[in-house]
Amino acid sequence: MVVSRQNLHFTWRNSELLHGDLIQAVTALKNEPGGRIAISGSVSVIRQLLHAGLIDELHLLVHPIAVRKGERLFDRRRGR
Repeated sequence: MVVSRQNLHFTWRNSELLHGDLIQAVTALKNEPGGRIAISGSVSVIRQLLHAGLIDELHLLVHPIAVRKGERLFDRRRGR
C-alpha cells in the first residue's frame, strides 16, 4: 500500500495506492491476518498513526544532520 497525495501510476507489481482515509485503511490492514506492517519515511503519516494508536513498535534510524526547520516527529516537551 502506498500513501500519497498525488495520483500515482505504478509500473511494478504488488503495489496499490491507498484511497480514502489513512486511519481507516491501516486499521483494516491491521485487522487482517498476516505479517507485520512496515512503514518507511513520511513523518506526516507516522504522526497520524501514532496519534491514532496504530503503531505497535517504532524503530528509528537516526542520521546526524543539523537542520533548522522541517517537520518534527514528536512535539516538543512543555516546560523546556
